Amino acid sequence: MTSTLTWPLRIAWFLLWFFWQQTTTSAKVVRDAFLPHASITPGFVRFPTRCRSELEVTMLSSLITLTPGTLTLGAHHPGEGEDWEIVVHGMYFPDPDDLTASLHDLENHMLRAIRREGLTR
Repeated sequence: MTSTLTWPLRIAWFLLWFFWQQTTTSAKVVRDAFLPHASITPGFVRFPTRCRSELEVTMLSSLITLTPGTLTLGAHHPGEGEDWEIVVHGMYFPDPDDLTASLHDLENHMLRAIRREGLTR
């Protein structure tokens, strides 16, 4: 019951958090666009998600693509009972573990906000 009551607040918090993420990553991309020695170190990762539905996967993929410096290249659902995977390109992540950690952070914030019961899994 408490989770349902806090749902609107969790959505509002997520929107503020995501706006801040957009602002900081946009500044980094703009800075590197004008510097002769940009710190771009691209990387790719297959990200196994905890999303339960196509809507959640689509929303997460869209949020990843909206974030400057990251791009969703595809989503894959191997079969029943298996987790979705999203293939992501990042501009500033030479270490795949760093990109995966950043994606887990985004996924945690999103799932906590959009699920009425919060983040349970």
